[in-house]
Amino acid sequence: MDAWEALAKDEPAQGASLVATEKGVIRIGGMAAKNAQGEKQDLWSSETAARYDMADKKWHALPKLPERRSSHDSIVIGDTLYVIGGWALGGETRTASGAQWHNTYLTLDLAKADATWQTHKQPFERRALAVYAIGTKLYAIGGMNSDEDITTEVSILDTTTGKWTDGPKLPSDKLGGFGFAAVAHEGRLFASGATGVLLELRSSGWTPLVKLQHPRFFHRLVSGGKGKLIALGGESRNGKKTSPEVIELPAKDSAPLAEEAPKPKAAETKTSSLVWPTNLPAAESNWPRYQGPHGDCTTPEVGWNTKWPADGPPVLWKAELGKGLGSFAVVGKRVYTAGNDGADKDTLACLDLDTGKPLWKHSYAVPTKCHEMSIVPYGPASTPTVIGDKVWFISRDGHVLCLNAESGAVIWQKHLADDLGGKRPVYGYSSSPFIAEDRLYLDVGAGGAGKSNACLKASTGELLWQTGDGEAGYATPFISKLHGKDTLVLFKGEALELRSPADGKLLARHATETRDFCNCATPVVNGDTLFISHTGNMGARVLKADELALTEVWSDRDVGLLFHSGLPAGPDKLLVFNDQVRRANDLRLLDLKSGQTLWKNTEIDKGTGLITADGYALLLTSKGELVLAKVTDTGLDIQQRAQVLGGKCWVQPVLSHRRLLCKNNEGQLVCLGL
Repeated sequence: MDAWEALAKDEPAQGASLVATEKGVIRIGGMAAKNAQGEKQDLWSSETAARYDMADKKWHALPKLPERRSSHDSIVIGDTLYVIGGWALGGETRTASGAQWHNTYLTLDLAKADATWQTHKQPFERRALAVYAIGTKLYAIGGMNSDEDITTEVSILDTTTGKWTDGPKLPSDKLGGFGFAAVAHEGRLFASGATGVLLELRSSGWTPLVKLQHPRFFHRLVSGGKGKLIALGGESRNGKKTSPEVIELPAKDSAPLAEEAPKPKAAETKTSSLVWPTNLPAAESNWPRYQGPHGDCTTPEVGWNTKWPADGPPVLWKAELGKGLGSFAVVGKRVYTAGNDGADKDTLACLDLDTGKPLWKHSYAVPTKCHEMSIVPYGPASTPTVIGDKVWFISRDGHVLCLNAESGAVIWQKHLADDLGGKRPVYGYSSSPFIAEDRLYLDVGAGGAGKSNACLKASTGELLWQTGDGEAGYATPFISKLHGKDTLVLFKGEALELRSPADGKLLARHATETRDFCNCATPVVNGDTLFISHTGNMGARVLKADELALTEVWSDRDVGLLFHSGLPAGPDKLLVFNDQVRRANDLRLLDLKSGQTLWKNTEIDKGTGLITADGYALLLTSKGELVLAKVTDTGLDIQQRAQVLGGKCWVQPVLSHRRLLCKNNEGQLVCLGL
C-alpha cells in the first residue's frame, strides 16, 4: 500500500479506543463536544461502540456500553474484547469534579451474536493508559489516576482467572506513564511515551532499547513486519503533530540503550554565601495582591512566632468559601478571597481577619464551571487586588469586577470576551489584576486581531488601549524597571512579551509555548534578566533583556515550574518546586546567573509558599502540610512541620498581621495565629 485509505465515517470520538481484528476495526466509546465552535465547552463521553467490516466497508453498531467511557484503552484476547480504565464526562455521570472515573472494566464476547457487555471490578481508577496483551496476560500500563497524579504503575490481569496483580513499574519520567502506547510483537512487549525511549518488558523489568527520532505521546505502536514497529500519530512535548516512524528493533537479548550523557551546564560561577539579616525590628505588613506586597512571594513581615506547639500554630478560626485556586488579599483587618459553589455561582467575600466573620459578599452567575476536566479544579483562580477603597477581581470565565472594598458595592464590571473581544484560554482565565497608577493591565487573549492585551482605567473601566495578538497565558502581568525604564511584562500563552505600559507597544518578544499554552508561573526579574519556566520542552530559562531584544543566558529542560513562581532567596537565587519531575519530591535552590542547582531537597511534598525578609520560608504542600524552614546556601533547615488542612492544596498561603491564611482547593480556609 502506497497511501492511507480513508474508511467510512463513524461518530466523532476523541479519546476512543480502536482495536484491529481479522475482519476489521472496532471503535469503543470516545468523547465529543456538544457545543458549537466558540461556545462554552460541553464535553460528553460516548456510550456507543461499532465495528468496521472490511468486507462491506461499513460500520455496524455493537451493543451500547453500560456507561459512558473515554480516555480508556482496549484489546481483543481470543474472542473477547476487553475495555480497561477511562472516565465518563457529561450527562448524568457528571460529578462535582467534572468526571466520573471508572473502577470497572468491560468484556464482550465477539463470538456470540447476542452477547452483552459484562462488568468486572478493576483495582484502580486510571485513564490515558496503554493496554496490550501477551498470551492470556493483559497489561494496563501507566496513565493518570483519579487523584490527578500521573502514574508509572503497571497492572496485570490474568484473563483465565480474572485476578489482578502488580507488574514492574515504568521508569520514572517527567510525564510518567501518561499517554503511553504499547504493542506485543514477535512474543515481546514494548511501550513508549513522551521521552521517545522504546521500552521492552524483560524479566529484570522495563529495559530501554532505542530512541525514536520523533518522541511522542498519545500515539500508537503497531507491528511493522519482521523486526520492526511503526509509531503512528501522537504529539510531541511542544504540541507538534508527528509523522509515522519505522522503528528497527534490536535483538531479543540486546544490551540496553546507553544513557545519554548529561548536557553541559553553564560554567559554574562563584556564588556568595547566603546570609540573611538578623535582629530586624518586628514589622507587620499588608498583603494587598497576588504574591504579596512586592508581587514576588516575599514579605517584610518579621518578628512573628516561629516556635509552634507539636500540632502546629493555634487555629483562630475556620471558614468555607467555595472551590477555587485563588489566594488572599489582606489589607488592615480585612481579608478578600473568592470561591465557587459548584452550581454556577462565584462569590467574592470580605472577611474579618480576627474572627473570620463575613463583612460582605458579592455573588454573580458564572455560565459554566469554566473547565469540566478534573485535572484542573473549577472555580476562580485569580487573587483579588486591593488599592485604597477599591478591590478588583477576575473570574475564570472572564468577568472583571471593581467593587467598593468597604461595602462590596459594584463600581463597574466588564467581560474579557464579551466586552473586549478576548479569547478565553483552555483552562479559563487565571491571572490576577495588576494595577499601577490607576491602570489595570490585562492578558485578554486573541479573540480578534489587535485585541490580545488591554489596559483599562482602573477606577472607571474605561478602555485606554488594546493591542497585540496571540493566546492568553495564565501568569499575572506586572511592571518592572528594565534598563531604568518601566516595562510591562506579560507571559502569554505563546511567548514572553515586553511592552510599553503607556500604549502597549511591543518592545521585545521571546517565543515559547507548551501544551494548552500553559505558561502559568509569573516570571521572576533579577536585575536586567527574567526567569521564565513551564513544564514543556523548554523547562526553565533565563533571558537577558536588552532594549529591543531578549537573549538566552541559560536553559535547563530538567527544571520546570507549573504555576508557582518560586521564592527569591537572596541575591541571584530562587527556591523552586520542580514540577518537571512527576510523582517525586523536588525542591531546589537555583543560581539564577549560572543555572546551577545549588542543592535539592526531597523531604517535603511539592506546593506553594512565601519567604520573609529574614529568610524564613513558609511552605504549604499540596497535601496540606505546613512547613517552616530557614533557607541556607547548603540546604533547607526544616524547623517546624504541622498538618493544617486536608485534601489538595494548590493555593498560596498568606502571612499578614501575624496571621497565616491557608486554603485548600475545596475552599476550606484556616487562619493560624503567629
